[in-house]
Amino acid sequence: MGTRCDVVLIHPETDFSERVFVALRNEILQLEALLSRYLPESPVSQLNRLPVGEPFAPDDTLWDILQRCFDFYRLTDGVFDVTLGKLTALWKHRREGAAVTPAQIEEARNDSGFGKISWDAAARRLTKTAAVEFDFGAVGKGFALDQARFLLDKQQVKQAFISFGESSVLALGTHPAGNCWPVGIPNPLRPGEILHQFQVRDQFITSSGTVLNSDRQDGSVRSHLIDPHTGNAVAGRQLVAVKTRSAVWGEVLSTTWLVMDHSRRQLLASKLEDSELLEVVFSEEGVAEKKIINSKTE
Repeated sequence: MGTRCDVVLIHPETDFSERVFVALRNEILQLEALLSRYLPESPVSQLNRLPVGEPFAPDDTLWDILQRCFDFYRLTDGVFDVTLGKLTALWKHRREGAAVTPAQIEEARNDSGFGKISWDAAARRLTKTAAVEFDFGAVGKGFALDQARFLLDKQQVKQAFISFGESSVLALGTHPAGNCWPVGIPNPLRPGEILHQFQVRDQFITSSGTVLNSDRQDGSVRSHLIDPHTGNAVAGRQLVAVKTRSAVWGEVLSTTWLVMDHSRRQLLASKLEDSELLEVVFSEEGVAEKKIINSKTE
């Protein structure tokens, strides 16, 4: 997943905590070996290299992940789409200051989209009808955190805190010094300033944004979020963080919210359950707008 993972386990027995940590690490590494498009021998890399029209039979874990991603694709009207590998690469690897041309976008869009995947549910196989490339970067940490929660529950761990690069967090049980774990969302333009503090217990925090966390504090915008309906990168300086009961659902929410227009956001907000969402829009001077959406009250 290409990021740092910090684990805090609250338990009186050191040997037990060490065994749980090793199990967590192995689980996360196995998932990365399955989903990474940067490991040449991973099943996803093999799928991306597979010629158009040749069937692919993933193992049960990858098949289930693909099916869940397809469900999210339909739920979000195609905004969440893990088949945008070529579009993502186009915007991510563009030369500094160079524009992405409409012709390049159209070429990448022709090889993107779940609509270019043919499913054989009975045989648990899929076939690409175009040179689609999968990229699970938007949701891989979510699957890892949900699996980590399952493992911790199985081991009867009651208190833990796991953070992937501070953008995807599991807070299990109570904080040693209180009721909930306080999880702050930092202002990427002003280091040391907290935009909002979530109170988290047996929940996840996931965040996504178009503003880089940088010591330069210049509000540099990154082009990693793509609107599949246009092929363009999301413009503007925005940040979304969400508290949910499922890390995968949180990852889907935090990324698609930034891509969606107002009407689609309203529709998605109606589907929120036991969630709290922070939305921040930045101007050149700083925070221009900050909004909290709480599913229990709206």
